[in-house]
Amino acid sequence: MGAAAGPDLVMVSEPEAGEPIEPLSAAVRTPDGSIQALPSIPFRGQLRISSVGDSVAVGGIECTNDACDESVLAFALLAEDRASWRRLDVPETVLSGEVEINSPQVGRHDHGLFVIGGGIYSVAPSGEVSTPPRNPFPSTETGFGCAAGDTSVAVQGRGVPGSELGGMISVMELVGDAQVRQLGAPEAGWRSLGPVPPGVRTQHSELCMEHQFSFHDGTREVVLDIRSGQWSERSSNLVELLGNPIFIFGPTGVATSVDGSTNYLLHNGQVLSQDPSGTWTPTEHTASALYSTSDAVLAYDSSTKTFVEVGSK
Repeated sequence: MGAAAGPDLVMVSEPEAGEPIEPLSAAVRTPDGSIQALPSIPFRGQLRISSVGDSVAVGGIECTNDACDESVLAFALLAEDRASWRRLDVPETVLSGEVEINSPQVGRHDHGLFVIGGGIYSVAPSGEVSTPPRNPFPSTETGFGCAAGDTSVAVQGRGVPGSELGGMISVMELVGDAQVRQLGAPEAGWRSLGPVPPGVRTQHSELCMEHQFSFHDGTREVVLDIRSGQWSERSSNLVELLGNPIFIFGPTGVATSVDGSTNYLLHNGQVLSQDPSGTWTPTEHTASALYSTSDAVLAYDSSTKTFVEVGSK
């Protein structure tokens, strides 16, 4: 797993299934392709990594016994000189049992976002750990979320009667106002971007990119520009290309070029690119993960441990 630190990419090793949980090693890849070792992560446990400006933070659970069946919340920030990791002050939280850990952001950002167990945490460049406001919708309502850079977007959806598939409603229609919050100003909470356009439906085929949050329905793509708050519509061949109206891409499955003109997706090991018209095309590149830095989009092949630049300035 990795995250951008300005033009560089910091990678943290992931333990194999069944291996004892030990302090994880880390390394940095610079734009010239060289790789240098970094100090190991200063705690033993399960973690995720996230960009924090020109540095990175790791966050997760720290084992408090050899069996690692008891743990506490832990965060660390890579120092400016990259010679050490600084442990961060966090609320004292005891965790037990199986805890889900995620860092859901896409793109480049100044504040790291972590979802650990039932908590949401943001790490600022100063090392301050805060707890941003939770989803603005009632827990009984379906919400679509996008964490793009330092901005989180939430849109409410309601099931369309008659769209049941396997006993579950499969088609959702967007309702209400799109809501947005800034990780750099957690005290400001959520604010409205205005109502969603009428008649926008999706079969859980939303796509969170660095500058946009889009919803697909057949050949129709309705796009929210996260920077301006404006909605637009265009044709898209993505559903046809994937052969499935339902798709879910994690943070390492999407990327956007530095100039914002081209989006990239990773599907079954194949890198796809989208031009400004909305058309998706398979590229020559294969990969197991996509990463964005301030200089380039990198495709990483875990089998060969190599990087290929697929998009740059």
